[in-house]
Amino acid sequence: MLKAFTLIELLIVVAILGIIAAVSIPYLMKGTMAANEASAISSLRTYFSSQQAYRSTHTPRQYGNIEDIRDEDYMDPSLCNSFINNVVLSGFYFAQSMFSRMGKNIYFDAEAGPEQYDVTGKRQFYLCPTGTIYTRDIHQDGLPGIIGNYFISNPGADWNELAE
Repeated sequence: MLKAFTLIELLIVVAILGIIAAVSIPYLMKGTMAANEASAISSLRTYFSSQQAYRSTHTPRQYGNIEDIRDEDYMDPSLCNSFINNVVLSGFYFAQSMFSRMGKNIYFDAEAGPEQYDVTGKRQFYLCPTGTIYTRDIHQDGLPGIIGNYFISNPGADWNELAE
């Protein structure tokens, strides 16, 4: 006599696998969001370090435009391109602002925001020229699809300093 699984036994196994998948997928999504946010923070720190290196090697002391930083190899070209062309990098958009006085770049800031709320991230990050990164939680309707220089702003009351 042939031994085989019955239809009921197979359905029970499929149901158990479905329950396991339903329970584990949200945790996997949270892990992906956390990794994307950590990558965005790391990218902003890299941008800050690149600006400091550029400033220390140029006379007069000034910060570099993102194109100058890319052309002089202070930062990875893929990260530079995400700033220049609004290309998504690890689920985040990046933008920078440069402020000039008398032909010198004297101040910069940068910002990173998730491509899609609650899928690639839930927080937005702001880098000020001192190297401090601020964060704020965003809401589903609180972030435009593409960050542009119009989006950069000084941290207000809803921004919190990122704990190291």
